[in-house]
Amino acid sequence: MPQNTDYITAPVKQFCEEIAGIGLTKAYELINQGELQSITVGKRRLVLLKSWYDFVERSLSTPADAPAASPPRPKRRATRSGQ
Repeated sequence: MPQNTDYITAPVKQFCEEIAGIGLTKAYELINQGELQSITVGKRRLVLLKSWYDFVERSLSTPADAPAASPPRPKRRATRSGQ
């Protein structure tokens, strides 16, 4: 996996938009779960990019740990109103 070694951290918003392609909510969820490491400098929260690459590697190496997809819902039968 190609890694940009010029930077070791990225602000959460930039990380979401340009690196991970995930939403802010998911990023903060991963941070709070301990899946991503971050530091605070002043008021800025910075994601350690190595923790993202490690997370991706862990996710690829353990597909059995991924939650199973839920089965499709049964289709509803069309009913006529008033009958």
